[in-house]
Order: sequence, then C-alpha cells, then structure tokens
Amino acid sequence: MRTSLSMAVGIMVGIATGCSAEGRAEGPRDEPPTAAPPTLTELATAWSAGQENPRCQDRGPRGEYLGPGGNQYCVWETPAGRVALGHVSAHVDGRGHPTLLTWERPTDDATDATRLVDSLGSALTGRGLTARPCGTGEVPAGSVEAVLWEGPTVEVHLSRITPPSGTPRLVTMVVAAPNSIPAVACPGPDSR
Repeated sequence: MRTSLSMAVGIMVGIATGCSAEGRAEGPRDEPPTAAPPTLTELATAWSAGQENPRCQDRGPRGEYLGPGGNQYCVWETPAGRVALGHVSAHVDGRGHPTLLTWERPTDDATDATRLVDSLGSALTGRGLTARPCGTGEVPAGSVEAVLWEGPTVEVHLSRITPPSGTPRLVTMVVAAPNSIPAVACPGPDSR
C-alpha cells in the first residue's frame, strides 16, 4: 500500500506543481510523461487527501443491490475540516479493485472551478492521458461543460456544472477500461 500512497502523493504534487503562482495551470509541456496513467485507487487516495482505507458496504449508496461476487460500494472519508475536498466514492469488484470512481467536488466560485479543472488536466496529461472536449449543454441543474481524458488503461470524464444562480461544482467519473465512457457522455467529432 505504501507504493500506492507514494504514487498518490505524486499525483497531488503533479496537480499542485501544474499551477503557476496565480493558481492557473501552465500550458502544455514538450516533455514526455514521466509516469504511467494513474489507477482508480491512486486517484481516490489523492482526491481524499491521502485516505487509504475506505468505508465499504455490500449495498449501493441508496441501498441498491450491487450484483453477485462480493461487489461493494466504498467511500473515502475526507479528513475533518476538509469538507471542500468533496465526496469520493467507488463501486469495487469482488477482487477489491475499483471499477467506477466518482469525485463530486464543490468549488468556491468560477475562478476556483477553472483552476481545479486546469490543474487536474495538467496532472492527467502529465501522466500520459489525452484530453478531448465533450461540449457544453443545459441540464435541470444548470449549464454543463465536459471534458474526457483518455489513456490506455483509464478514462476520466469531468463535468463542470454551473447552476443558474450559484457556484459551479465538478463531477468526475473514472473507469479503468478503455472506451468505457459512453458516447452520449462525450460525443466524438463524427457524431455531430
């Protein structure tokens, strides 16, 4: 587990160092990625400020059946006083591997949301993932801007949801299988 913690710390450092003094992400670098794409466990640990032992249950968040084979729903608790880090949860298979990771993150304002998206993008592209804009739209919760980062072993889909009156929130879903994010969540250029 120490290896995954050191990799998670590396992700957090990558997120932090990807920002300039003004808190904005720097432009793309010409350097090749220095590490393999992150795993869902590394991301959960990083997004929950280093928490390694999630609280798991045999039912989903609303009590739903998760199927046969020891599947679980797990939540990584954020440290006391760190509510702003949001909510990190995952569906975990019978072998203990997260299959769908979700991070719901409140933001302070539009500037904070932009800074977080830019920082996450810098960290993920630094780990070898490529970004693809998914477009914008309207849902009952407000306007949505989405982006998908793709790699050989992981896909990260982020939605920035801005209510008509209020602050944006970020909803990030991660899967550990290529081509698993449905086309409806991020239409390709040929689908328009």
